[in-house]
Amino acid sequence: MFNIDLDEIDPMLKKKPIAKPCDSQSLRWICRLFVLICISILLLSVTIVAWNNYTNVLYEDDTETPTPIAMFNSCYNKTWNLDQINESQYKILFLEDSVNDGDLFISGDCLVTTSLPFVDIIPNKACCNFVIWNTI
Repeated sequence: MFNIDLDEIDPMLKKKPIAKPCDSQSLRWICRLFVLICISILLLSVTIVAWNNYTNVLYEDDTETPTPIAMFNSCYNKTWNLDQINESQYKILFLEDSVNDGDLFISGDCLVTTSLPFVDIIPNKACCNFVIWNTI
């Protein structure tokens, strides 16, 4: 009554050749799986190393505290760790060798430029103050 060809309906019904252990197709799939596993292990190890370095850097940043290097207050004519060279230039008396200009943070209301060990104050007010911090 019905004339149906099952091969046309479902190609999965076709019989396929059986894979043998030393066949070229089997060896190709083994090589592909080996390469895939190696790449996955490599990516996982790179992720673990990056995560470890990131957490170590965060831990170092959290344990370090900024230390004041010098202080200046023109309102009370007081300085700490500064020696006046002329009216607008000071020299930091004690400074560690490892400190660079990029490691400094200056807080205050004066216009200050640094070229270690010298500090230049650009007067913008009659009364100003600042603190120079070592951030590293």
